[in-house]
Amino acid sequence: MALKSKASGGFLLNLFQARLSISVASIGTMNPQVHIHYGCLTMKSKTATGQDQNPHWNEGFSFEITENELELIVYHKPLLLKEVEIGRCNVKIEDTAGWFEITKEGKKVGSIRIALREEKETSVQSTNHSSNNSWDLQNEYTKKLAELELEKEEVSFYKKKYKLKLEKLKQERRRLQGYEEGVITDEALGISTSLDELKYSNFEVAEENNYSRHDGSLKLIFEKIQKHTKKMQNAQMEIIKRKQLLRAQEENLVQEKLRIKQEWENMEKAKIEFEVVKKRISDEYLKLKHHKQKLKLQNKLIEMNKQRANKTARQKERHQQILDKIKNSKSPEQSDWSENPIWTDNEPSLKNDAIDFSYTQPRRAQSIEGHPLIDFHTARTPQTSEKPRPPLHPLSANSSSRLICFE
Repeated sequence: MALKSKASGGFLLNLFQARLSISVASIGTMNPQVHIHYGCLTMKSKTATGQDQNPHWNEGFSFEITENELELIVYHKPLLLKEVEIGRCNVKIEDTAGWFEITKEGKKVGSIRIALREEKETSVQSTNHSSNNSWDLQNEYTKKLAELELEKEEVSFYKKKYKLKLEKLKQERRRLQGYEEGVITDEALGISTSLDELKYSNFEVAEENNYSRHDGSLKLIFEKIQKHTKKMQNAQMEIIKRKQLLRAQEENLVQEKLRIKQEWENMEKAKIEFEVVKKRISDEYLKLKHHKQKLKLQNKLIEMNKQRANKTARQKERHQQILDKIKNSKSPEQSDWSENPIWTDNEPSLKNDAIDFSYTQPRRAQSIEGHPLIDFHTARTPQTSEKPRPPLHPLSANSSSRLICFE
């Protein structure tokens, strides 16, 4: 019966033991290991270290149904050297159990005992191995299944053996009953018959004892099977609960993922708003910086104007000092004239703190209070005891850049 493919189901492979007829180990005994190839999956059994040609694994593997056939390859795994292939076999995916031939290059090199059965939704083992605890339960479950299979096979073996012995006993009885021909006397025949019957009865008693003993062992085996079945049912219930718990955790994870996504979107919006505020603050900062530079320039201009005003005030002060000196050095008439002079438009004035004494024309001044005009003559040259110097030619060697003339 081929297994049907399900969306959430698959099949369970139980790997029990193997009997190998060859040894590929160059030194010592073999360490057999089975590689299971199914579709794109490759799984490995544990290494049966030192078990040579009679390895035992008692492992279980679970697969989702994707192909119709799987391949088992038996390797010898040395400690240091590369793996050496012993043989391989192909098994169709269907409900089956028993021994399958292992071949290499068309020759039989041994056989391997496996069992394939459908795995329900509440299967113990999963290829995804969702959690460590469920993986431990699955391993325990597969080990118990392997033990049950071995015990069932032992029971079937003893049953077959018992049936064969019964057949032999019946044939012996028929042979003894039909043994009447020959030259044997009636007395000898009776003695031999009685001896044969005695042997047969003793043998039958021994077989009955063996049967009763086997019957008791069978009862113990069935009791163990019932106990293991209860344990497996409990394990299945525990697995169902764990699956429900995992499903709830997955839902919580999905909700948490959505919440994190929403928070991320909010963070992106806040980031955009922050960039806008940052740009606004940057613009305000540039404006403030420009205004600060403007204020700095204004302060600089104010300082320059202040310095200029101070300079002008100092110049006025110097002019005033010069005027005071002139006032103190002149006659009373000149002092009266210098107090309130009123110059006409065609008369020269003092400029740049220089006094021109070469002017010989009479100056006309008018008092402020309406006094008549007073004509007076200034000295043509200052009266000194020194002789006048000859004028310097502008192009002479001792002339400076400034022209000084004396009349």
